[in-house]
Amino acid sequence: MNGLKINDFCNEYAVGEFLTTNLCIKNQNLKEFSMNRDNSKVAINPESGSLSMQVDNMTLEFSLEFSLKSKPEWLNDSGNGLIVVKNTGITL
Repeated sequence: MNGLKINDFCNEYAVGEFLTTNLCIKNQNLKEFSMNRDNSKVAINPESGSLSMQVDNMTLEFSLEFSLKSKPEWLNDSGNGLIVVKNTGITL
């Protein structure tokens, strides 16, 4: 799963008529994905046909580029970012 690329996006957010910000995120890439495979399970309940999933000790690391601007021109920043989620789990 490493190397997964996520679509770029730009969103405008308004705080009433006081402030409008524009946040653009691009070049998002999954740099690391790991999980404890021994304790993670996927199963289908034969009676209900429902899917159950449990993922333990999952780590995700994303890199990205961002641009943040506002009107009025109070905010103006851009650069590189890193989002890291460590030792989390998912139960479905």
